[in-house]
Amino acid sequence: MTFKVKNSASIEHELVVIKTNTPAAKLKVKNGEASEAGSVGEVELGGGSSKTLKLNLKKGHYVLICNVKGHYMAGMHKDFTVK
Repeated sequence: MTFKVKNSASIEHELVVIKTNTPAAKLKVKNGEASEAGSVGEVELGGGSSKTLKLNLKKGHYVLICNVKGHYMAGMHKDFTVK
């Protein structure tokens, strides 16, 4: 699977891909950051930058998060399933 990631903002963001059975909105949080247990890949993006992340994902439930401090808690997370 290929993720074409673009940060349209002027501040740093990241995309972390996590294989987990936990819903995206229910990850454990400590000091403003979500647990990255099960991470299978990530990219960090400065403001206005773009990157490509290629991963070989197995069947299962995954979540996408931005784990810059406070961003996950602000709602930057999404569930998806690979069938």
